[in-house]
Amino acid sequence: AVSSFIHQHLMKEYNIADQKIRLIPRGADINKFDATKITKSQLEEFTKEYNIPTDKPIITLAGRLSRIKGHSVVLDAIKQMKNQNVTLLFVGGNPKGDYEAELNAKLAELPQSVSFKKFAVSGDKMPLVYALTDIYVQPTLVPESFGRSIAEAQAMGKIVVASNHGGACELILNNQTGFLTPVGDSKILSAML
Repeated sequence: AVSSFIHQHLMKEYNIADQKIRLIPRGADINKFDATKITKSQLEEFTKEYNIPTDKPIITLAGRLSRIKGHSVVLDAIKQMKNQNVTLLFVGGNPKGDYEAELNAKLAELPQSVSFKKFAVSGDKMPLVYALTDIYVQPTLVPESFGRSIAEAQAMGKIVVASNHGGACELILNNQTGFLTPVGDSKILSAML
């Protein structure tokens, strides 16, 4: 099992005996996700390639564009923020079906002070994404087994805000190594951001 959450899930949902499960926590490569290895010129080249504004705080959510990842919750939270002068990055593939229209409608409701960029990058560029990020969010609506992007962002020294369930609870000590929010609660996420 990659986390205690999955360990418990296997016992409860599949009736697998505790002694038959081995907990081998997933992790992040701290040699790859090391902020000291990122140069200023690498960041400048990356921001130019993807046309990312760096003159205001950057909030990032990385992961496939799917309802369960909570992109919609982030957009609702930013709409409620007092200071909406931010750059929002959604890093992942394109949404499918009506979810793309839903996200586009929510984006249209945000003020012009919010800069938005959606793009996909190869895994070797993720350290650059995190290096630019001020706050990493992972407001998943369904508990995840581990939450690798949380560990990667933490390894890069970033502030992390995630939903209070699943593997995120094992990676974040609330108010110490990050912040946990109630699942789907854009109002509280907004206040935290």
